[in-house]
Amino acid sequence: MKDSWLIIRKEWTGFAKSDRGVFLVYGVLVLAWSVLLSSNIETLLAGAGYLWLIFFSVIVSGNFSNTTFSAERISGSLEILLTSGVSRTAILLGKIAFVIAMSIVLGFICYVLAVGIYLFKGEKIDLILNIIPAGRMMILYSTACFMNGACGAWLAVRVNNPRLLHFVNLFVLVLIVAVHAFLSTFFSLSIWSLFVALAFMGGLFMLLAVRDFKSDRVLQPVVY
Repeated sequence: MKDSWLIIRKEWTGFAKSDRGVFLVYGVLVLAWSVLLSSNIETLLAGAGYLWLIFFSVIVSGNFSNTTFSAERISGSLEILLTSGVSRTAILLGKIAFVIAMSIVLGFICYVLAVGIYLFKGEKIDLILNIIPAGRMMILYSTACFMNGACGAWLAVRVNNPRLLHFVNLFVLVLIVAVHAFLSTFFSLSIWSLFVALAFMGGLFMLLAVRDFKSDRVLQPVVY
């Protein structure tokens, strides 16, 4: 646990020292998505627009996963990290935790901005009555971030081409949501069933990532 915390601090320090362009890209992304969510805030709180947040999660998580996993492999810094005495499991779990945490933070900021934009336009919304729906949406979003972070970690080990990671991760998320939507036409499934499905797949991908990373050859050709 202590070693994983060290990895989280390392990733945060590296992110904080990023170029200003990186923060500008994330700022534009969050602002653009906040405007999009603000126009659908009523359906979102009603539980019908949860897909907007879910697919935003894969965009954010995919960017952080690419930087956290693939970039270090390409630059060779991951090899140095492995020789520092920190176990591979601690390294992987720390990186996954960082990706999930940053994705959740940006999602929360995006959600708050969306509500703020909605109120700024003069629309009315009872924030007290919508605390539970809003919390439900953020729990679902956080679970999607967990699945994306774990899936991204596993894909970083299994897929040599870093450009494919976003598309494969998105495909996995779309597949889970599509299967849930298909089953919903035959059975009365609540939004919590999607939460369970995402949590289950996230746990499965995390186990696969830990298993494969233990035997992974870090020094291997990377296809662009």
